[in-house]
Amino acid sequence: MSLASDICDWVFVEAGVAQLESSQGRCETVGEGPPPRGQEWYMGQVAKSPQTLQRLTEASPISYVNDSWDLPIYMFLGANDLRVPMFQGEAFFKRVKACTAKTKVECEAIIYPKDTHPLDSVPAQIDSCSRILDIFDKKLI
Repeated sequence: MSLASDICDWVFVEAGVAQLESSQGRCETVGEGPPPRGQEWYMGQVAKSPQTLQRLTEASPISYVNDSWDLPIYMFLGANDLRVPMFQGEAFFKRVKACTAKTKVECEAIIYPKDTHPLDSVPAQIDSCSRILDIFDKKLI
């Protein structure tokens, strides 16, 4: 994920490996040595640490999908998403489908070919909102 995202440093922040004050400001590590010096530092120094790799694995949603998964999943993916590239969502979807093949847990992925991370085109907003309301009607009410 860190190499695929347009904000690779944020992956490390979310995993608790680094703390960023702003994209222009100071960035500090959390118990991992000297302050970073750009993307090369993340990829070359931090990513090699076994502790960092463990934290990144623990922060990744796909690491929690197993044969006991029993929650329905409805994913809305923008094909042009640079924040969380679509292959990440596809991998998660395929893993859930494989782990729930016997239990028939509902798992659906909707791909919006012209959208990015926020799914902010009018057609995507209308469609996704409509689908979410349908899910609420069928599953929660």
